[in-house]
Amino acid sequence: MRKILFTLLLLTLGIGLVAFAGNNVPGSLDPPENLAVAVDGTDLDISWSAVANATKYSVCVVVEYDIDGTEGADCSEEFDFSTADVEGFDPLVPSMTIALEEFAFDCNADGTLDTPLSGTVRVKGLNPGKKTGRQNNPFSESVEFDFPQ
Repeated sequence: MRKILFTLLLLTLGIGLVAFAGNNVPGSLDPPENLAVAVDGTDLDISWSAVANATKYSVCVVVEYDIDGTEGADCSEEFDFSTADVEGFDPLVPSMTIALEEFAFDCNADGTLDTPLSGTVRVKGLNPGKKTGRQNNPFSESVEFDFPQ
């Protein structure tokens, strides 16, 4: 009798864990596709294909800096942007323009802004709100770009 009760307990516990895990599955939205990045001299223009059920997007830009004047990357900094901050953003036609001055940064804290050399951009779709699950959806493929020198 104890074996039967123990087996039923394990079975019930296993079903409960599967049901719990099913409600918290990360990556419920697909990664954005067709990410395109262009630098027009003063702005970084980013666009991508809409993701089904995404209501906003997180844009991650990692910038490489030259801090010693050798024209080689000496440090990097990650910048995060949200389309929730873009007035009039349409999730069906996702894009974002970021002024290059947003990437002004002093990597070594010497009081001088360092020269940005290049960067990579990636985007993920979000659908926040109650009962929408975790928001650690997958990022798009990364796209590299160069800053104007």
